[in-house]
Amino acid sequence: MPKAKTNANAVFNEIIAKHKMKNYSALAEKLGVAPGMVSAMRAQSIPLGKAMTDRIIKAKLMSARRIKDLVESE
Repeated sequence: MPKAKTNANAVFNEIIAKHKMKNYSALAEKLGVAPGMVSAMRAQSIPLGKAMTDRIIKAKLMSARRIKDLVESE
């Protein structure tokens, strides 16, 4: 059975709005990843995985519970 794709848009959009970031490049910089990584996750080319979730939590941008809630609501 194929794995369901996780749409990272809800997570990224909420982070950008809550922390008043200008764009996805600012988010990528805060997370220490290339802007292309965020773009690929938004386009669902790669999933929002554990490594990115850990980066979001370590940067104190969103709680693990909130990430889970957003991902499960899709």
